[in-house]
Parts: sequence; structure tokens; C-alpha cells
Amino acid sequence: MRTPTTIRSISLAFCLATVAGLAACNSAPTVTPVFQDETFASHQFYNILVVGISADYTNRAQFERTLASELRSKRIYAAAYHTVTPGSDAISREAIVRALDTNGFDAVLVTRILDQGQSVEVGEGITTAKASTIGGGPLNLFRYDYQELNEPGSIDVNLNARLSSELFAAEEGVMIWSIQLETEGADNIGVLIDDVSAEIVDAIEDAGYLAR
Repeated sequence: MRTPTTIRSISLAFCLATVAGLAACNSAPTVTPVFQDETFASHQFYNILVVGISADYTNRAQFERTLASELRSKRIYAAAYHTVTPGSDAISREAIVRALDTNGFDAVLVTRILDQGQSVEVGEGITTAKASTIGGGPLNLFRYDYQELNEPGSIDVNLNARLSSELFAAEEGVMIWSIQLETEGADNIGVLIDDVSAEIVDAIEDAGYLAR
């Protein structure tokens, strides 16, 4: 049986990977259950601190805000880590503990990148003509030199990412639940963040951890 990880001993010095470039995903993220502590099966939380691990502060803040908003849509309170700590300070165990003590959070939701990759597909371009006058009246179409131009084709950037999301019970100081998510074919970070956040909250709700 897996031993729960204590909040006060977890290292938040994860690989601070950036969720780079990620818009419309070809499909919804795939969610895989990883761990659930059955002794906490009846626990429900109403005040959750949302922590996103990323080297890019802008992406991290956007993710935390979106996930916290998704949780609040379920009629519980949730706050983004960057809104309860000073500015863009680095994430640390001590800062999380202070946030718990100061704001009364009863759970912490930590999401991080496990790995990511990307591919670029270039579609076939088209040939057009650029005209430059060599004299004559403006309506004399035969008084132009035409230069063929090869227009660039479409460029599709497809990013794949695998993420881990872990829920910690603050009072007991243990990890009680975790999942992994996989995304494919994303080309815009905004939509990817929306999709991942919605899937995380749905999974937590299905597990019965959100207070009613």
C-alpha cells in the first residue's frame, strides 16, 4: 500500500517546466487515476489552495486562476497560490504552509508537468503574383512585370503534455488523491488550460471531495 506523502515534507522543487504554447485540443485530455487513500473517502473540502508548477509565471498564474475559477463554479472556495503570496515569489514549502495557516485552507491541489513535446507540420503553400509597373497608363495590364511569389503554407504546432495533479488534506498533512492527464495536439495554451482545469475538477468531484 502506498504511503501518503506529507505536505510539510513534500519538495516543491519539481522540474519547473513551462507549459509552452498549448488552442484547440484535438480531443479532451485523458485522465488516469493514480492514487486514492480510502481512509479519506468521506472527506469533503470547501477551501482549496491551487498551486501550479511552472517556470513561466504568466502561464502558472493563468492556470491557477482558471483552475480556482472552475472549483468556485462548484460552489466551494478556492484561491490561486499567486494571489495569496507576494507577487511572483518562487513556490516553496514554507510559503505554502504560511498560506495554509493564514487563510484556513483545508486542502492543497498541486499540478505539475511530467513531460512535454511538440511537432510542427507545414502545409503546402500557394503561388501568387506580385505586379510592379514599368510605365504606361494604370489600366494597361500589359505594362507590368509580374514576379511569382511562393506563399508559406499553414504551420500547425502540436504540443503534447503529461501532467500530474495531486490533492493534499491540509489538517492531516497527507496526499490523499492523484491523477495523471495527457493532452495531444494542443496549439494554444489558453484552451489547453481550460480543458485540463475542467477535467481536474470533474475528477475531484467524481471522487466526492468537494463539499456540498
